[in-house]
Amino acid sequence: QVVDSSVKILMRLSQEFPRKSIAIVGHSLGAGIASLVTILLSSEGAPFAKLMATGKVKCFAFAPPPVFEPLWALPAWVHGCTYSFVYNMDCVPRTCMGTVSKLYMALKHVDGLPLAPESRLAYISGECQIDYVLPDYRELPANVGSAAGSLFVVGTILALYREDGQVRCEAVAPHMMDRLLLHPDMVHDHAVCCFEEAFEDLRRQVSDAEGCVLS
Repeated sequence: QVVDSSVKILMRLSQEFPRKSIAIVGHSLGAGIASLVTILLSSEGAPFAKLMATGKVKCFAFAPPPVFEPLWALPAWVHGCTYSFVYNMDCVPRTCMGTVSKLYMALKHVDGLPLAPESRLAYISGECQIDYVLPDYRELPANVGSAAGSLFVVGTILALYREDGQVRCEAVAPHMMDRLLLHPDMVHDHAVCCFEEAFEDLRRQVSDAEGCVLS
């Protein structure tokens, strides 16, 4: 319905202003919708397929949930025109049935360790150490993995994080988002203000260094 209700307006604007580009933007759920709208607009025979192929349509998705699989089925220009931004430990771009299932398998593994309740409570409270490595994910068995599946964030994925007092921006592969990271900031880092502050700091860094902190 989003595509159907907007396509006529977008077509009219693209004809009235042929030199202008179109930007599809969203945050969180809106970012997921923006990504899916971009995919639908790029399908064969869609009104904007040619515009996307020539780079006239861009999608900027901030903290998008994973929405598509398999990624190889998408036209190359969808990946080329979509930019998905992930801030630090944000859990939303990493949450789908597959990653939740991997976390569940890790919890099941930890639950099965031969540790007394007293030892577990002492470890959680920081009173003692244990001789076990506690995983935050476990790969799924083949029969479970095919049923659970994993969705992925679309396009060029740009991870924003802070290091040595500076904001870094790094392009990452889709499989880097294929697990939930348990961290105190995993919910906080989803907020719009995190992106606003990060981009403002990046602007200052670029202004000071006359260059861009990208890797």
